[in-house]
Amino acid sequence: MYSGSGPIVVDASSFVQVSVNTGGTLGPVTGARIVRTRGANNTLSFQSIRAGAIEATFTGVVRITAGGGNTGTGIVNSISLTGNGRLDLHDNGVIFDSSGASPASSIRTLLSAGRAGGAWNGNNGIGSSLALDANRRAVGYAEATAINSPTFFLVRQSTRRAS
Repeated sequence: MYSGSGPIVVDASSFVQVSVNTGGTLGPVTGARIVRTRGANNTLSFQSIRAGAIEATFTGVVRITAGGGNTGTGIVNSISLTGNGRLDLHDNGVIFDSSGASPASSIRTLLSAGRAGGAWNGNNGIGSSLALDANRRAVGYAEATAINSPTFFLVRQSTRRAS
């Protein structure tokens, strides 16, 4: 297992990857082209992610650790979750800064898969271990134009309780 709390700054052509049966918790990562976990039962946790893309395959999990606040909000251009790969936001958010078509449809599909009918234990999706553990919490999303922001798309863990 790897661990460390210091920042990881990687040039834009490089990537951070965890392969078979490893994992760990690392400090914030910035600049990487891809943050990727591959193989079975890998969990790679970061204080925050500011990268070109997030990829998780097989049963891999990319997680943003709890309590990140504003600094825990990730910023990425794209996400690819295949073969039961997951993104766990815990109590953080992620901004999808895409220059192309709106990612709303694909984000909605990934959130639905992570939600798993309200259990928040679904594979191949975006979820929250906090929503899994805390009754009546969820992950929401908003299109940038709906919140008067011209370029960003935000997915965020909600701490409001439904009435």
